[in-house]
Amino acid sequence: MRSRDVRPRALRRRRHRRPRRRGRRWSLSLPLRGRPRSRSRRPSAPSPGGARSGRRGLRLFCAVAPPPGWSLPRRRRRRRARRRSPGQGPPRFGSPHRRARSSSSVRPESRSLTLARVLARAPRLAIIGAGLLLAAAGLRGALAPPAPITSTARVTTAAPVSVAPFAEAFVRELLTWDGRDPAERERRLRAYLAEGLDPDAGITPVPGTAQRPEWTVATGARAAEHAGGWRVAVLAGLPSGRRITLLVTVTAGAAGDLVVSDYPSLTALAARSTARPQEWNDFVEDAGLERVVERALRNYLAGNAGDLQADLAPGAHVTTPETTAQLTAIDELAWQQPGRRVAALATAELADGTRLRLRFHLSLTRDGRWFVAAINPTHHTTQGAAP
Repeated sequence: MRSRDVRPRALRRRRHRRPRRRGRRWSLSLPLRGRPRSRSRRPSAPSPGGARSGRRGLRLFCAVAPPPGWSLPRRRRRRRARRRSPGQGPPRFGSPHRRARSSSSVRPESRSLTLARVLARAPRLAIIGAGLLLAAAGLRGALAPPAPITSTARVTTAAPVSVAPFAEAFVRELLTWDGRDPAERERRLRAYLAEGLDPDAGITPVPGTAQRPEWTVATGARAAEHAGGWRVAVLAGLPSGRRITLLVTVTAGAAGDLVVSDYPSLTALAARSTARPQEWNDFVEDAGLERVVERALRNYLAGNAGDLQADLAPGAHVTTPETTAQLTAIDELAWQQPGRRVAALATAELADGTRLRLRFHLSLTRDGRWFVAAINPTHHTTQGAAP
């Protein structure tokens, strides 16, 4: 009979061990409850009489000492004899499937020691070779002469700083004439005009009159370059006290000299010059658009801002020129950008009888009918609709 362990459970670190007894014994365990056995390993206090009680139920143990000199037979594992081939090693224990799989996949292999050394040193040799190639490339770049620098920018023959003085000199010669010798004026203008333009550059003075501008100034000191051309606004003061602003188109010729490639345009005082517009080839065949352009240019040249507003697009603002003129006719009207922009060649007459041949560029938009968004715009307009 063993004494009961009265220590707290926290101090019971080990399971209670019973003293060893000599000899074999049979044990019989009879559970008195149908309750499943718990897997908890916490020890429980033994009860006197060889019975233990706890959460796992009541179990009885019975020990019987065997007769003297007799013991239970030991169970021996039967080993299956397997056939071994004459060069095979000692038998190994384990699953016959694993033995068969391992013996069939693992085969002895012979390899050259020199080849193994070369394969082991291959990564290091590759790194050294790459370093030598990079060093050689860097040395070659340092010793080689520098390559010539090619510029993709288009080189113009005329500097922009010379465009404004050229346009100012042209306007001075254009507005200077003597009625007694009109051929002298055409001879002087021939040095500025490109081929295909009229000798008088579109301005025909009244016979028998003389005029010379008092001063001229190019309001666009920085000409905006576009496809080898510039548009420069030149303001001129006339002897009668009037002022006139002409928009001159200047391009670089084949020999590199500057020429006036189009008729000047009568415009309001511009803050800066603008880029040359694109070329036009398709003439306008819309009668409604022709009427809108003619009415807008007539009011524009006459200075009628109220009547001009009726043909302007919502939000558009156009400043009329200081020098008024009367529109005589529109000689040409062609698309510059189909559905968005047109170029008009018009003939006008000043109050003193001087005839002007002017080029205008109009930006258009359509909302039920055609409207004018800008006249001689200083930038490319983005609004507009297809006809």
